[in-house]
Amino acid sequence: MSSPHAKLTPVEARKQLLLVESEVNRTQLISDLSELKSHVEGWRQDLHSLSSTTTACFSGVKAMQVVLSRGKASLASTLFNVARSGLSLWGNIIARYR
Repeated sequence: MSSPHAKLTPVEARKQLLLVESEVNRTQLISDLSELKSHVEGWRQDLHSLSSTTTACFSGVKAMQVVLSRGKASLASTLFNVARSGLSLWGNIIARYR
């Protein structure tokens, strides 16, 4: 008993090879898209974290400007506010790399 593939014409054989190649390419594309999606998600998280860190930096700078513009604030109060802003910024930076 002979195999049905043994009776294929060259055109039919080429068609079968193209169909198999198409399936392989489709499977590879799905895999590549999945990998790309995970990279984009990672970038999105990095941008969100960077945005949070930038917001904290601007908040810290604004707080320092308010404290320094008062002029009458005590040194201890100024140092406390700067330290609080610095700790907030540090916390955001550390959270970005976790």
